[in-house]
Amino acid sequence: MKLKSTQSDFPQLSIYHILFLCVLLFFKLCGIVWLKKASVNESKAKELAKHSYLGQDYPRLWNIDQSKAVLLSLEETIHYQLDSVEADAEWAALYPGGGMIYLGEQAQSFSLSMFHQLRCLDIFREEIVRTSGLNGSVSASPLSQHCINYLRQTALCRAGVYLSPVLASPKPKANPDVFVCRDWEEVYDAVRMNQEFHQT
Repeated sequence: MKLKSTQSDFPQLSIYHILFLCVLLFFKLCGIVWLKKASVNESKAKELAKHSYLGQDYPRLWNIDQSKAVLLSLEETIHYQLDSVEADAEWAALYPGGGMIYLGEQAQSFSLSMFHQLRCLDIFREEIVRTSGLNGSVSASPLSQHCINYLRQTALCRAGVYLSPVLASPKPKANPDVFVCRDWEEVYDAVRMNQEFHQT
């Protein structure tokens, strides 16, 4: 015997019931996200409390969210030239506020390695512009000597093993594909917030 179902056997859900369930689900998801962020902020606060940020008592990494990855396709650009009207401003914008952040109750200043590296490249650029057209040998400034050593050591420390195909005509030239990188905008956003907080 086959059971015959009628519409009255099932509860009827009105649009209001469905809407109520959607709103309830939305608030539940918001609560989960809020709790997750609260626990992340709490762990960051605990990390900050572990250190006085005086002398050598500080963490070696800044605890910020760097969970996003971005693709970087290496290509030539008209920006960041050695010597152009826009060059100084474009290079300086790469390390806002001198690339400094401030941590701890005493607002101890720190430079992030990314900004230190970019600043060193800018120092090389300035030195090349300063010494171009001069005959004879010009000795490197102590600051550029520091930078060449710093960049050498950071390149060794990163020990990048990305494979870059080499094009052999007319001269061998590495032609890298697309790199998967940490999202540097997350760093810039965190630095901007840090600098704005400490300017007030």
